[in-house]
Amino acid sequence: MNIKFIVIILISNVHSQINDTLDVIKKFGFSAESYRFKTADGYLLTMQRIFPNNNGHTKKAPCLIMHGIFSLSLQFLQLQNDSLAFLLANSGYDVFLANARGTKYSSHATYSKNSSQFWNFSHDEIGYYDLPAMIDTVLAITRSDKLFYIASSQGAAISMVLLSTQPEYNQKIIEAHYLGPAIFLGGGSNLFLRSDLGLLTRNNMIDLTDINSIIKPIYMKHCNKNKHFGFILCILQEIANFGLNINAVEVDFELQKYYVDNHAPQISKKQFDHFKQLTKSRKFQYFDYGGENIKIYGTRHSPEYDLSRVTAPIYIYWGTLDTTIGKEDIQNIINSPLNVKSVRVIKNFNHFDYEASRRAKDAIYMPIVKELNSFNHLY
Repeated sequence: MNIKFIVIILISNVHSQINDTLDVIKKFGFSAESYRFKTADGYLLTMQRIFPNNNGHTKKAPCLIMHGIFSLSLQFLQLQNDSLAFLLANSGYDVFLANARGTKYSSHATYSKNSSQFWNFSHDEIGYYDLPAMIDTVLAITRSDKLFYIASSQGAAISMVLLSTQPEYNQKIIEAHYLGPAIFLGGGSNLFLRSDLGLLTRNNMIDLTDINSIIKPIYMKHCNKNKHFGFILCILQEIANFGLNINAVEVDFELQKYYVDNHAPQISKKQFDHFKQLTKSRKFQYFDYGGENIKIYGTRHSPEYDLSRVTAPIYIYWGTLDTTIGKEDIQNIINSPLNVKSVRVIKNFNHFDYEASRRAKDAIYMPIVKELNSFNHLY
């Protein structure tokens, strides 16, 4: 372990700070801390830790949970006591909630968050720099040599970047569990990934703050089952963004109000363009720099990641109404060299439901807990 990196962790441990995610965690009676650390390219990131409710449990390997695009650590706390993070902590797991660069829990040692330099990244950099720093931080804090990795959407993509370019990290992941993995794209019908957000872009950043200011009052005022017209509008908004769900009323819009107030309305333009690229190519590639590819990669086209170097066991959870990740995209993962152990198909789930549906506990979370427990990796 790099000594300099350990020093950063110890200082961060002392510098634990109160923030929104910690407030939510503590509200539900869990002990929690926040850790700040630095990536190799200068980004300062924060993870929240939920201490295990051991209740006599033998110490288990830690869990690292990674959010998707336009999101942050709060993504996995939306269902309150039925949230995945809390279920894992109650099962004796040390849980770390990640926050990638670009979220409100990130900054840079040199660049201002309002600068174009800060936002000059896609999921290539998040996977190559952020994720290994997170994994090493978790392992150093818990004095473990391996962890479980659980990720939604983009969180799966960044792990493919890391595990294919730095394959030694495969040995640090016991199992990887992916919810709606955004590895191969193009098979879904979601129009958002095919849209042009140029008018919302400044300094290499897509800023949805103004749109969020419009959506937020709608949620706060109208997303209530007792207000029928407003409730229908909220359901239509969910369908437009994430896909049809015949069980849409199962989503607790009261819980969603807090999430809408705290989600990440800003992402890198390159981050969004990279997913648009994958949607068009249907390949898992490096970011396409066009005419600069020859200079950067030595080839005219951006190369594909070598997924044969990814050996960590993979478990997939996919909803049949997910318009972002289509059935063909999941089949491409199965047909790839990846070490896929199982694919759990959930009927009538869309891309929003993995963290927001009342059925998520029984359909996804408890099966994950059961699988982790069956591994019985004790320390």
